[in-house]
Amino acid sequence: MKKNFLCACAAIIALGSGVTQAGAVELLTNGGFESGSFSGWTQNPVQTQDAVLATGAPAAEYAAQSGTYYAQLSYISGQSTATLSQGFADTSGQTLTVSFWLTADGKNPSRFAASFDGNLLQDFTSGTGNNAVVAARGWTEYTYSVLATGNDTLTFTYDDGGSLNADHPANLGLDTVSVASAVPEPSTWAMMILGFAGVGFMAYRRTKKPIVFRIA
Repeated sequence: MKKNFLCACAAIIALGSGVTQAGAVELLTNGGFESGSFSGWTQNPVQTQDAVLATGAPAAEYAAQSGTYYAQLSYISGQSTATLSQGFADTSGQTLTVSFWLTADGKNPSRFAASFDGNLLQDFTSGTGNNAVVAARGWTEYTYSVLATGNDTLTFTYDDGGSLNADHPANLGLDTVSVASAVPEPSTWAMMILGFAGVGFMAYRRTKKPIVFRIA
């Protein structure tokens, strides 16, 4: 009986460890643009200067944050707003983690914002009109927690600040975009495992037969 109880405890610990490692499920397609294209994403409108570029390519202003490719988003004179978005199915009520890496050259006018189901996550723009600018930065990760509804959309909005005379469009780099189910904290699993083990131990003790001494 004791051997069976110890085996059960070991199985519970192994199960908890496995769930912790496999808990995150990536919901986006081609989030790192490693296909070498915008496959899986929707561009509106399709900008001729937007491109998925490899590190070291002639037109690449940056090196990819991860892997070989990244998305270089450029603002074209006369096109005030463009979006890059992707919709996906998920489990309603589940907490999701949205993350991406952004880099910018700091040229103006330029704007950039991220939203989830139309709700703004962050606007990276300061200033207005021709003075609007996404401040220069190296690759920087941004992370947000959101609530899934069953079918959701992540959208990046960018434009030239409203200028029709932007002869030298700004360039943004976007890479390693992810929407994933949240992974429980290791401490949470540890508490659950200890709880299961405690319940099992109490059950084990109750099943032990008391020793009765008989006097002949």
